[in-house]
Amino acid sequence: MVIFVTIERHDPELGIKVVPMFIEGEDEPAEEEPEPLERTGTALLGVLALAFAVLTAAALAAGVVMATAGDYRLATVVAYGAIGLSVLAVIGGVLAVILGWGRRWGVIAVIVGVVADPLVLLVVLRFVGGLQTG
Repeated sequence: MVIFVTIERHDPELGIKVVPMFIEGEDEPAEEEPEPLERTGTALLGVLALAFAVLTAAALAAGVVMATAGDYRLATVVAYGAIGLSVLAVIGGVLAVILGWGRRWGVIAVIVGVVADPLVLLVVLRFVGGLQTG
């Protein structure tokens, strides 16, 4: 490939001189850095999982209040509902973390969903009760 380059001289009598310049290689454009991928997912799944986790905590609190008042049958039904909401919160949070659709919200949903689960609370209370009795 031949490229002609003009060189301006400082001598006004000689004018402009055209010199051929030989360059080896292809006429390929320089490689550009790839653009970062745009996020296609939304945080909706993580936020939805967090909503289930908050509902789990609310159902747990309501169940404890109902059991304290002596309404054990309704408290048991609310506890089963809290367990179901907790499962939905944890599954939704894990999927949000894996798919990248609201990872932060998904992690928070998993933590709150596990901590507010009535079964986890039962295990923790039995363990603490066992430590006290000896």
